[in-house]
Amino acid sequence: MYLSSLKLSGFKSFPEGSHLKFNGGITVIVGPNGCGKTNIVDSIRWVLGEQRVSLLRGDKMEEVIFNGTVEMKPLGMAEVSLEFDNTGGLLAIDYDQVLITRRLYRSGESEYLLNKQPCRLKDITNLILNTGIGPHAYSVIQQNMVEAILSEKTDDRRFLFEEAAGISGYKLRRRETLRKLDTVSSDLLRINDIASEIEKQANSLKRQSSKAERFKELSRQFRQSQLSLIAYSYGNFQRIISEKQSHKGAISDKLSEIKTSMSQVLADQEEKKLAAGAIRDTIQDLSAELAPIESELVENEKRYSINEQSRTFLNGNCARISAELEKSQDRIKILAMQESELSQQIADIELERQQAEAVFSTLDAELLTAENRLESKRKEIKPIQESLENAGNKLASERSNQEALIARRDEYQTHLENLLLKMRTISERTSDTENRKLDLETQRDELLQSIARLKSEKAAMEIELLGHHEKMRILQEQALEDSNLRSSLSARLDTLRELKSSYEGYREGSRSILNDAVGLSGINGPAADRLRIPAELLLAAESALGQDAELILCNALGTALDTIDQLCELKKGTAGFWIENPQMMESLAVIPDSISSLPGFEGRLGDMLSDGSSSNLTRILLGNVILMRDRESAVEASKSLSPGLCVVTRRGELFRWGGIISGGSFGSEGSIVGRESAIDTLSQQMRQLDIQIQTLQEQSGELSDTELNLKAQITDTENRLSLAFSKLGKLEQELASLDADKTHLEENRDSISNEIADLQSRLNFTGDALQRNVGAIAECLQKYEALKAELTGKSSQLEMEDLDFRKMSREVNTAKVKVINLQSEKMRLESEMRNNLELRERTRENIDQYRGELKRSQDELQALQLDKDDLSARIKTLGQEKEIRVSRLTMIKDEFSKSETAISQLETKLSALRDEHEGFLKLEHELGIAIAEAEGEIHHLTQKGTEDYGLELDSIQPPESGFDPVLAEEEVRAYEEKIKKLGPINMLALEEYEKARDRFDFITKQRADLTDSRDSLKQVIRKINQTAAEKFLTTFELIRQNFKNVFKEIFEGGEADILLSDINDPLECPIEISVSPRGKKIFSLAQLSGGERALISITLLFGMYFVKPSPFCVLDEVDAPLDDINLQRFLKVLKKFATNTQFIIITHNKLTMNAGNTLYGVTMERPGVSKLVSVRLEEISDKDLALTRT
Repeated sequence: MYLSSLKLSGFKSFPEGSHLKFNGGITVIVGPNGCGKTNIVDSIRWVLGEQRVSLLRGDKMEEVIFNGTVEMKPLGMAEVSLEFDNTGGLLAIDYDQVLITRRLYRSGESEYLLNKQPCRLKDITNLILNTGIGPHAYSVIQQNMVEAILSEKTDDRRFLFEEAAGISGYKLRRRETLRKLDTVSSDLLRINDIASEIEKQANSLKRQSSKAERFKELSRQFRQSQLSLIAYSYGNFQRIISEKQSHKGAISDKLSEIKTSMSQVLADQEEKKLAAGAIRDTIQDLSAELAPIESELVENEKRYSINEQSRTFLNGNCARISAELEKSQDRIKILAMQESELSQQIADIELERQQAEAVFSTLDAELLTAENRLESKRKEIKPIQESLENAGNKLASERSNQEALIARRDEYQTHLENLLLKMRTISERTSDTENRKLDLETQRDELLQSIARLKSEKAAMEIELLGHHEKMRILQEQALEDSNLRSSLSARLDTLRELKSSYEGYREGSRSILNDAVGLSGINGPAADRLRIPAELLLAAESALGQDAELILCNALGTALDTIDQLCELKKGTAGFWIENPQMMESLAVIPDSISSLPGFEGRLGDMLSDGSSSNLTRILLGNVILMRDRESAVEASKSLSPGLCVVTRRGELFRWGGIISGGSFGSEGSIVGRESAIDTLSQQMRQLDIQIQTLQEQSGELSDTELNLKAQITDTENRLSLAFSKLGKLEQELASLDADKTHLEENRDSISNEIADLQSRLNFTGDALQRNVGAIAECLQKYEALKAELTGKSSQLEMEDLDFRKMSREVNTAKVKVINLQSEKMRLESEMRNNLELRERTRENIDQYRGELKRSQDELQALQLDKDDLSARIKTLGQEKEIRVSRLTMIKDEFSKSETAISQLETKLSALRDEHEGFLKLEHELGIAIAEAEGEIHHLTQKGTEDYGLELDSIQPPESGFDPVLAEEEVRAYEEKIKKLGPINMLALEEYEKARDRFDFITKQRADLTDSRDSLKQVIRKINQTAAEKFLTTFELIRQNFKNVFKEIFEGGEADILLSDINDPLECPIEISVSPRGKKIFSLAQLSGGERALISITLLFGMYFVKPSPFCVLDEVDAPLDDINLQRFLKVLKKFATNTQFIIITHNKLTMNAGNTLYGVTMERPGVSKLVSVRLEEISDKDLALTRT
C-alpha cells in the first residue's frame, strides 16, 4: 500500500484546487519559508482525523478554512482528500483504491467520506488502526516531534512503540472494559446497600409482630369504655332533640299569623297595580296615536327642505345652459370662415402637382433608354465572366488535389513508421510476457504447496479443539450439578435459619419470651440452641428431651419468676426455665446391671453428648436416659427400669418407668433440637461445594484460554489460507491475462504486417497521381490568364455606361419625390377641411340639445313651486294635531304617578311584615340546626357503633345512673395513651415480612449476577493485559535489536540501547534510551548536540520500521539540524528504506533534494495564496533552483 495522491481545496493557504500525485520512493517538497509547505503536512494530519487544533497550528478548527486575502474573499468550506493504493490489502476494506475525504464548513458542521460515501470518524480511525498511519503515529514526523521523542516526557515515545506493536486496539478495549468494571462495581455497592437495608427492614418487621397481641388487648378494653360513653351520649342527644322540637312548634304558629297579614297587604297591592295598569295602557294608546303624526310631520319637513334645494339647483342649471348656447353660436361663425380659406389652398396645391408630374414623366422615359443600353453591355460581358470562373474553379480544384495527394503521402509515410515501431514493441512485449508467465507458474506451484501445508495444520488444530470442547462440556456439567446442589443446600439452610430465628415449633409462652416481647434482661436463649447433637443421635435426643428442649436459660431465679408474672398478666401461655449454675450438680440414678449387661446397651445418652460449656445442661437433661441399639433390647431394658430412668432407641422410641412408651415419625427440619447441628452441617457442606465449584471454574477458565488460543490459531491459519487462495486466484487471473495478452499481441503483429504491405501499395499510387496533377495545373493556368485579359477590356466600357445611368436615375428620383410631397400636402388640407365640416355639424347638434335641456329645467321649476305650497299647508295642520294629543298625555301621566305612590306605601308595609317573618324563620332555622346537629351526633354515634364495633345503639345497655362521663373519657384517654406508647403497630407485619424476604432473595440473586460480571470483566482485563504485554514485549525486543544495529550503521560504531524501567509493568512503565556514540561517554541525552539528538530520533524510527514498516512517512524538515556528513548517513539509510516505504520530505537542503525521485515546489506569488510548481531537475545548480509554473 502507498499514498497515491493528495487533493486540497480551501485548506489554509490553498484556496484553489491543488493536486499532488505521489509515486514510490522519495518525494521532495521545497519552497521558501512561509509559502505553505507545512500546510501540506497539516492537511495529511487533518484528513486522517486529527482533532487537536494545537497540532494543526491554530486556536480553532475553523482556522483551517481559507480566510481570504486582500484580493480574494474567504471560503466557506475546506476539503482534503487522501487516496491510497490498497492492492496489498493492508487496509481492511475490499477496495484496491481507498479515498478518505474530510470536509469542514464555517457553520461548524463537518463530514467524513470513505470512497465518496458518508461515514463516521470512528470508521476511519478503525480502518487505519495498527497500520502506522494514524494522526498520532510515526507516519508524520515534524522537527519538534523529533525533539519530543528524546524529551523527559516518555508518553509520546511510548505511543510510537505501541503503534509499532499494534496494541493500541488492546489498550482501547482495556479502557472500555475498565469503564464497564467501574459501572459494575458501583452497581454492586448500590445493591449491597439495598440488601443491607432490606435485611434490617425484615428484622424490624419480625419484632413488630410481637407488639400486635398487646395492642389487641388494650384495644378490647378501649372498646368497652368507648361503648359506654357512646351509649350515654346517645341518650343525652335524644333529650336535647325533644326540647328543641317543642320550641320550634310555637314559632311555627307565629309564622302562620304573619303570613295571613302579608296576604291581605298583597291583595290591596295587586288591586292598585291593576288600576295603574289600565292608566299605563291609556298612555300607550295616546303615544301610539302621536307617533304617526310626528313621523308624518318630520317627513313633510324633510320633503320641504329637498324642494328648496332642487329649486336652487335648477335655477343655476338654467343660467349655465344659456351661456353654453351663446358660445356654440359664436363657434359656428368661426368654422365657416376657416372652410373658405382651406378651399383656396387645395386649388393652388393641385396646380403645382400637375406641373411636377409632367417633368417626372419626361425624365422617366430618358432613364428607360439608358437602362436598355447598360443591359446590352452586361449581356456581352457575362459569357466571358462565366468562362473565367470555370477556368479558376478548375485550377483551384487541381491545386486542392495536389495538396490532398501530398498530405496523403505524408500521412501514409508517418503511419508506416508508427507501424514499424509497434512491430518492434510487440516483439519485446511478447518476450516479456513469456518470461513473466514462467515466473508466475513457479509462484503458483509454491502457493499450492503452502495451501496443502496450511490445510493439514488447520485439521490438526480442529481435532485438538474438539478434545478441549469435550473436556469443557464435562467440567461445565459437573459445575452445574454442584451449583444446583449448592442452591438446594442454600434453600434448606435458609429455611432452618428462618425456623430458628422465628422459634417455630415452640409454645406460645416460650416464643413470646424468646422474641423479646416481655422486655426482660437475663434471658440466654433456649436449651435446644446450646445442645450440639450428632445426626445419628438426633432422634434419640429429641424423643428423650420432649418439651425440655424449649427450656429457657436464665442467669437468676428472679428473672425466671418475673418472666412468669409477665406471661400471666399478658395471658401469653406458659414456659419452662433452667437457672444456669455451674456449681449445681445433680446425682444420677444408678443403672441396674440387668440393663447394662444387655447386648444392645450403649450407655448414658448424656455422657455421649457432653462437651464443654453445655456439659452441665446435658448431664441434667439427658444424664438418666439410657441409649439402646434397637427396639428389642429397649423392651428388655424397660422391664428393669427404676424411677428416674428411661430408655430410648436411635429411632426415637422412648420407654419410661411405669410402662409409658412414645415414638413415631420425626421431621429433621421441624425438630427444634437438631436445628443448630443441621445448620452447622449444611454450612460446612456449602463451603466444601464452594471450593469445589471454584476449582472447576479455574479449570474451565484454563481450558477456555487454551480454546481461545486454538481458535485464534485456527482463525490465523484460515486467514493465511484465505490470503493464499486470494493470491492463487490473482495468479491464475494474471496467468490467464498473460495468455490472452500473448494471443492478442500475435494477432496485432499479423494485422500490422498486412497493414504495412497495404500502405506501401498506396504510397506508390499516390506518387503517380502527383505527377499527372502537375501537368493539368499548368494547362489550366494558361487558359485562365487569356480570359482574364479579355474581361478587363469589356469591363471598362460597362463602367462608362453605368455612370451615365446612375446620374439620370438620381434626377428621376428627385422629380418623383416632389410629386409625392405635393400629393401628401393636398391630402392633409382635404382632411382638415373634412374635420372642419364635422365640427360645425356637432356644434349645431349641441345648440339643439342645450335648448331642449333649458326648456325641461324651466318646467321642473314651476312644478316644484306648486309642491312647496301644498307642503306648507300640511305641516301647519299636523302641528296643531300634535299639540292637542301631547296635552292630554301629560294629564294622564300625572294620574299614573299618584297610583305608583300608593303601591309604594303598600310595598313598605309588606317589607316590614317580611322582616318579621324572616326573624322567626331564622329562629326556626337555628332550632332546626340544633336538632340536626343533635341528630348528626346520634347518626355519628350510630355509624361509629356500627362501623367500629358492629353494634346497633338501641341494643346497647345504657350506663347506670351513677355513670360519670368525665371519668369515662379519662379512661378512654388512658387506654389511648397506652396504645400510643406501644408505638406504630403493623398488623400486617408477617405479610410484609414475607414480601421483604422475597425482595431480599431477588436482590441477593442480582448481587450474585453482578459479582459474576465483575469477575468476568477482571478476567477479560487480565487476558487483554497478558496478550498486549506479550505483543509489546516481542515488538519491543525487535525494535531494541534494530535500534542497536541501525545506530552502529549510522554512527559507524558506538553503543545504544532502549530499556523498560519496570519489566513487571511493560504496558505503563517509562521507556529509557541509552546511547554512547563512538568515542564519547554520555550520561544524559541532554548532553548530545541538536544534530545527534535528531539523528538518534530518526534512528529509533528506522528501528521501528524494521519491525513494522509504515506505508508512507512524511518528514517535515527533520534534516535541518544535520550537517553534511550526518545528512549523507541519513540519506543512505533513507534510500534503503525507500524500497518498502514511501517518503515525503519537506526540506531546504540541496543534498536531500538530489536524493528525491520526484520534486515539488511551493510558491506564494500572491500574498496568502500558495501554488504548486514543478521543478526541472536538470536546471538545479549549486546556486539556485529554476522554478517554472506547472
